Amino acid sequence: MKNVFQLTMEYLDYYPEEKNNLIPLLNQLEDSSNIFDRKTRPAHITTSAIVIENNHLLTIFHPFFKKWFQPGGHLEIGETPLEASMRELLEETGLHSSIHFWHDRYQFPFDIDVQFIPANTEKGELEHIHYDFRYLLKIKERTLSSLQHDHEIAWINCSTLEEENLIRLHKKILLPQ
Repeated sequence: MKNVFQLTMEYLDYYPEEKNNLIPLLNQLEDSSNIFDRKTRPAHITTSAIVIENNHLLTIFHPFFKKWFQPGGHLEIGETPLEASMRELLEETGLHSSIHFWHDRYQFPFDIDVQFIPANTEKGELEHIHYDFRYLLKIKERTLSSLQHDHEIAWINCSTLEEENLIRLHKKILLPQ
């Protein structure tokens, strides 16, 4: 299993134009052994599931941010970012997934997004940064459990995306790989 530094370096070899944006992540990886802990500051790693079908992105409504986001969240002890993205997708939507064929060839995240997270007084969290490791997944099966979830779910047409990070992600998906 590759560590997060190796995944990040492979990602930057493939997307060298993103290096300046991720220099703080590389610096923190050298200094912090606990980059997955949600209490690690100034930043820590999260993960997301990117599922696109028929030019529609699977999203959930985030109750704190009051916006539509791709399913995702924090890693649990011992999980890889990819495993966590699949778990988060299942927990937040009830949908079982498999790895998109893109990851058969590339073992690193499809995208790493830098997200500013404002302070959340309800959780006692200070403002911080998420380095969101995003993986392409596909829905493996739809079962009755897909109707039992805690989040509002929507398939948003990619041509109507409004969040800058999702627009950037969609443009990346449209590039020849």
